[in-house]
Amino acid sequence: MLKWPPLVKMETPNHMEDNIKYPYPAETENWMQMFYESLNEKDRRHYAAIEAHKLGHGGITYISELLNCARSTVHDAIEEFKKKCPS
Repeated sequence: MLKWPPLVKMETPNHMEDNIKYPYPAETENWMQMFYESLNEKDRRHYAAIEAHKLGHGGITYISELLNCARSTVHDAIEEFKKKCPS
């Protein structure tokens, strides 16, 4: 069984949050979709959650539409991560 390293909460400097722009360029979206399709169900859920979380407000909707998965699936995976790594 694969054992993941413990999650470490990292603070993002305020100036970096302004640098995340979406929608992503078409080429990046294509790569994300290809990678997503190569994953198993659990890993897809986790990948979508991490990508949505990075984007902040609107991220769940954007990623769920981009990867063609349910918003509730992404939301549930984010909540799963929050339970494993409380603030």
